[in-house]
Amino acid sequence: MAWIGALPPEEQLVNLYMNYEVLGSKYGAETGIFDFFRALPEQGAARGIGFSTPSEILNLLKPVDAVAVPEPVSYQGDKTLAPWLGNELQRAAFEKINQIGRQVVSLSNRRLIQEWLYLAGNDHLRYMESGLVGRAPSPTPYEMPFSAFGNYMNVLSDFAARVATQLPPVHENDDQNPLLATIRKQEEELAALEKEMKKYKK
Repeated sequence: MAWIGALPPEEQLVNLYMNYEVLGSKYGAETGIFDFFRALPEQGAARGIGFSTPSEILNLLKPVDAVAVPEPVSYQGDKTLAPWLGNELQRAAFEKINQIGRQVVSLSNRRLIQEWLYLAGNDHLRYMESGLVGRAPSPTPYEMPFSAFGNYMNVLSDFAARVATQLPPVHENDDQNPLLATIRKQEEELAALEKEMKKYKK
């Protein structure tokens, strides 16, 4: 941490970004990784270095300029979203979880919102990435992207059914009801995706 302590006073903020996989996955307990992080705050304090959450930083510091980010960026490969949205399976799954999310938010059900957040985790889409198979160490528990997609869509289908039971009643003959139209569209898309999966498995 000496290099952080040696920074000029005007450098008020140093951002540390790391994947949670470094904690126990990429670096096991035998490497001392947990001891390192336990000692980090104390070692920082001894050098006049503090730690703050993003929310605390917003209250402590004033913005000095704006950063233009016209396109989404990531830390992977070419810095795009290709590892998560690079193929049709990923994009279909992403659209579906977001469609369900709009219904979940309208319900204000904390448990359903929490479960939706779990299902919206980016690892689910990453497991569907083309080219992960055979990579060592393997970042996915699935043998094929189609397996990841099929499992995920089955879970989403069950979750969507649970969400539907919490939605206000609708009249089946009311073609003008936007919520009913959304549910019907989701059912049609799920059926089409399942048909597409069966075609690739042949």
